Amino acid sequence: MKLCFLPKPKTFGSARWAKRKEFKSTLKGQGLILGKIGRKFLRYNDKEGSTIIFAPTRSGKGVGFVIPNLLDYRGSVLCTDPKGENYRITKRHRKTYGDVFCLNISDPTDSAHYNPMDSIRTGDFHETDDAVMLAGLMIVPEKHSPAHWRNKATEWLAGFILYVAHKYPDTPELRTLTEVRNITKSEADTFALLLEDMQESLIAIVRETATEILAMDNNPECNGILSTLEKGTRPFGEGRAAAIISSKSDFSFNDFNSKIKTVYIVVPPENLEQYSSYMRVITGLAISGLQREGKTSEFPPLLMLDEVAALGYLEPLESGIAYLSSYARLVLVFQDVSQLKNIYPKADSIISNTNCQIYFSVNEIGTAQGISNRIGHKTIKSRSQGQSQAHDAILTHQQQAGTAEAARLLIDPSEVTRLKIDEVIIFMKKECIYPIFAKTFKYYEHASFKGKFDKWRG
Repeated sequence: MKLCFLPKPKTFGSARWAKRKEFKSTLKGQGLILGKIGRKFLRYNDKEGSTIIFAPTRSGKGVGFVIPNLLDYRGSVLCTDPKGENYRITKRHRKTYGDVFCLNISDPTDSAHYNPMDSIRTGDFHETDDAVMLAGLMIVPEKHSPAHWRNKATEWLAGFILYVAHKYPDTPELRTLTEVRNITKSEADTFALLLEDMQESLIAIVRETATEILAMDNNPECNGILSTLEKGTRPFGEGRAAAIISSKSDFSFNDFNSKIKTVYIVVPPENLEQYSSYMRVITGLAISGLQREGKTSEFPPLLMLDEVAALGYLEPLESGIAYLSSYARLVLVFQDVSQLKNIYPKADSIISNTNCQIYFSVNEIGTAQGISNRIGHKTIKSRSQGQSQAHDAILTHQQQAGTAEAARLLIDPSEVTRLKIDEVIIFMKKECIYPIFAKTFKYYEHASFKGKFDKWRG
């Protein structure tokens, strides 16, 4: 009987799923809702941890993760919302926590307003850095575009931004990115006069921008840089949705931590490519505002970046994701690991620096292999049985039996891709060293959210 209590063999590996007692601390608290274990929510309670989600389209992450957390989370929230679904469903309840603003590219007549130029601390020694950061967000990196053109376009755009910021300090309707675009697209004679005026500026980057452009005398390199600059300002062209929404500011990101508010960025899926730089600008300025405020609270601001791939390459996410986690709870949503790697050269570093990873309905084999390898092998025992016969044996046949140990993946890649739609795999660094096998759910079927959400007519 004692044999029944022998420890399981670990010769070739000891992979297994987490036991409930090992993650019991996650079944209470007020952190992010990750899924469900039985009747209880599984929560991520680390205030300084970031989360990455891999979920193909129609995998249930919207109804099982994004919306439940928008309804439940008690701090400020910035949410990218491609279809406007999250805004329509959750705005009423979010208003019980604080002010709600929707930057609505799909209908700028029914939208809040935010002027990115208001992020520049004009007259302060920070102003040049602020302008360079804003310009860098506007110009989306492209694989086939020379890095030199992008870097120089960023510098020049920062020069034009500061020129406009100082030229119209008391005329807010002109102190906009639309005006920045207008002056860079002006006729040749007007543009030449503008550059001469910029050369008289007291601000170094404004003077240098004008001097460099005039020195290049319209050569091909100059035209290439200006073309890159023009592309970055395109969403803010006269009469376009982003221009209308950016004409003034109804709120600031500088008090995003101390004053609870919710900001939705609604860009229709068909316009994601056109307005990727606009989404980058708002997201980047939200992060910058949090860093400037430098405060922490019981519920740090939640940055819910759904379809984050649409933003293109964001340098802070690659180089400083661990640093950003001290200011906000960051949630990055990608379709699969391949999508992440196509945008970020250091994708593995991003994954390793997130404290929580969730996998919904994996159907991409590379992602499935990564999950399987990470979980690892378990040791199994196999029985063998056979017969042997010797010419001088007394018995004609001899029965032989034995056991052997072997390695087997706890879950192989094909099994990962065959998981049910309501099954998710979760890794957490601090709370549990073993992977958690959990269930997802639909917010509209859960009693906790009854009366808190509205219907969406998409």
